[in-house]
Amino acid sequence: MRVYIVSAFVCLIVTLSADLCQSKPIKLSIFYETLCPDSIRFMTRQFYPTYNALGGFGNQYLEVDFVPYGKATTTFEDGKYSFECQHGPRECDGNRVHACALQHLPENSTTDFIICSMNSSDPPATGPGCAKKLGLDFTAVEKCVENEGSALLAEHGNRTHSLDPELYFVAWLLYDDIFNEKDLEDSQFNFQKVLCGKLASPLPPVCG
Repeated sequence: MRVYIVSAFVCLIVTLSADLCQSKPIKLSIFYETLCPDSIRFMTRQFYPTYNALGGFGNQYLEVDFVPYGKATTTFEDGKYSFECQHGPRECDGNRVHACALQHLPENSTTDFIICSMNSSDPPATGPGCAKKLGLDFTAVEKCVENEGSALLAEHGNRTHSLDPELYFVAWLLYDDIFNEKDLEDSQFNFQKVLCGKLASPLPPVCG
């Protein structure tokens, strides 16, 4: 009992102990498409500014889980995967690149890479340029696209198709693996407010 009392006391009087007193980060799962205007708008204008304001990779408030697939379909025939994507074959290419980037790029760089790609005029084609800009080796991603990339994209498809309720909009969002329609709608226009409403004290300055 005394251990819990002392811990609470420390959290109350030692401001430098905020990292120790903050509960586990909120997990945000983003189900998206690389050529979807709504996905691009949410990720570049809502998610990324707040992510950076919280401290970027490794911050104590937000854990990000990217799922590139969206309103696509998967077919497996004669040992090969084929996909149909909402915005055409180029979107399938972009989704595959992102699936490979998530698999092979350093974890501390994947968010910046994905946003760099989504911010471009042609997300499927900007992988090498974004990797160069971020100082990343893109070789493993390029090899992946030609090899296991389709299998990785199919795995994202399996996650997407198993959603309950079924995805009807992208970017589709889960907070701590839970879907809430109001959270989805409000996050498109004020993601920061929705996230801050879910965080435990002490809140980060961006929530002030």
